[in-house]
Amino acid sequence: VVSVLAPACVERPDACCLAWLLSELEHSRVDKARLRSFHEELRTNVTFFDCMVVVDEPSSGLVISKALPEQKMSQEDSAVRLGQCLCRWAIVQEPPFGVKFGVHTGRLKQFRLPFGSGKEAYFGEACSKSADLAISMKEDMMVHLSGTAKMRLHAFACLPLVIAQNESYYLDPTVEAPEQVVTTVKRVSVTESSMQHLTMDVRQDKDASGKLTVPEFRNWLIRKGIDVSVFGVNEAKSLLEFYQDVVISGKSHLVETDGTLERIVPLLRISLQVNDGDGRTRELRVTSTRDKDGRQRIRLQPLALVLTMDESVDWIPAVESCFRMKLNLTPEIQEECLSIDMSSYVVSEDRVMSSSVPCLFSTYKTQNLTVRVTDKTHGRLKGIGLPECVDFQTTKNGVDYQWTWSILGSTSAEDELMRTLQDGGIDMTNWDEDTFGKLFSEVNETMSSTIEKRGGQLTRTLRIIKLWVRATIHTHENTLVIRRKVQGGRSDDRDRDKPISMQMTGQNWSQAVKDALQTRLGVRADLQEKYFTMDDASYKFTEEVADSRSFPGLKTVYLVNAVTVYITDTQTSDLYFLGLPDGNDFTFSRMDRQGSMVGREL
Repeated sequence: VVSVLAPACVERPDACCLAWLLSELEHSRVDKARLRSFHEELRTNVTFFDCMVVVDEPSSGLVISKALPEQKMSQEDSAVRLGQCLCRWAIVQEPPFGVKFGVHTGRLKQFRLPFGSGKEAYFGEACSKSADLAISMKEDMMVHLSGTAKMRLHAFACLPLVIAQNESYYLDPTVEAPEQVVTTVKRVSVTESSMQHLTMDVRQDKDASGKLTVPEFRNWLIRKGIDVSVFGVNEAKSLLEFYQDVVISGKSHLVETDGTLERIVPLLRISLQVNDGDGRTRELRVTSTRDKDGRQRIRLQPLALVLTMDESVDWIPAVESCFRMKLNLTPEIQEECLSIDMSSYVVSEDRVMSSSVPCLFSTYKTQNLTVRVTDKTHGRLKGIGLPECVDFQTTKNGVDYQWTWSILGSTSAEDELMRTLQDGGIDMTNWDEDTFGKLFSEVNETMSSTIEKRGGQLTRTLRIIKLWVRATIHTHENTLVIRRKVQGGRSDDRDRDKPISMQMTGQNWSQAVKDALQTRLGVRADLQEKYFTMDDASYKFTEEVADSRSFPGLKTVYLVNAVTVYITDTQTSDLYFLGLPDGNDFTFSRMDRQGSMVGREL
């Protein structure tokens, strides 16, 4: 039950509500000016759409929409367009304003509060469901519609939507309705700060994307032959994020080369060095980060910063900005205690097909330099672990950064692998604390995979044994397949109806068959010898290329060795644990290399 700022409204069985709330990240960084600006934009658009605000809190709110017959818009069209316009305003802020929207049509009730001011209060499905949709959103700056609201769209019935869970849908703010509809509502973004008036300053080496709004940017990419459907899929950036990088923040730009587009990303890497008490040179590195949701990601890298196009030309101010933002070192402290080694300046360039923007090549132009600490005893440097060179932590925008002073020249195998991934353009943003360790174990310990460049793209290559286990049950031949996998308390059915498989670790394929039967099904060597026979003629070798589920962003080549194995005696009680003789489903559990229990239903 909430108090209202709007006139009383009669009970309605089909009211359409738009709920909004700030994201968790925005809560941690918002200030009065930023919040006031959003509420001004909200009021402007609410007035245009003739909506009614019934909840108006600093960080959340609820709006009842109205149909606009002159615009041929249903109440659902109005709510969706209102949310879309506010999202467009949010994405052009610096940094983007984290806000979420939910839209639902349902029963809305109201009554007068018995105490206090006696104002009208609203409750019911329309309120609660729209709020739930906003809360459950995984992405900021999008509109989350219920299936009910989607079915009632009229003017925007043809808008392409992203299917979410529980019969709900996401609307990307960059998407436009058919042209005849767009022209009738084009004036909804009426403030100078809104997306319709957004332009980008273009340098002399003009960015090929020019001065474009979000829809224009999308259409321009399509005209240039870019498949925009890949944005937001798997590890790829959403189109909004790509637009933000290119047009808003200028962290990358697009150029036309030989009739095609390429993405240019300027980077700055700083090796901050200090001599410790034993005369050894140490380099500052971020070892890991921990998000507000508790997810930890391994970094193992020196100071780095993505530059704007202006900063890539005049990089010295960017160095000062990097130390200020990442280590809280003021320009005065930098002047007193740090010195740039100009002789160390080196530019490197790497052209890759990045998983974050998979539809075009990305060229990373990296400027590398060394900065030395000249006065490690200064009191203001205690915050970065000096003079003792101890580990320390910083926090920015709700993310904790763990730092260490690593001995220079003591490059470990972990460092080498991390540098290979970084130089190969692998985006490890979504890697958790175990992901890097698993890959390192594969490459350097079990030797079950290799990392190399194929066609200019960093690729993981591994060998797989795939077993088609067949048995005759009640006169019919049956094949053993996986129903689902359970690990870490989570159920995964992506391997449903697939055969038994195992990653190979150097053995030949015939030995791998025996190992797979042992480790995947628990069949001992003596039972294999007695009840199993391998059809050598069925052996087949294939090569498959796919995005890795275990290591997001890393393309993987699977060298697959497939063979059929027959169970010769299905009536023996020795194989009861395989669901025989009746062919019943069964579960097999094992411990993986990290000590986690892995269960498979077959």
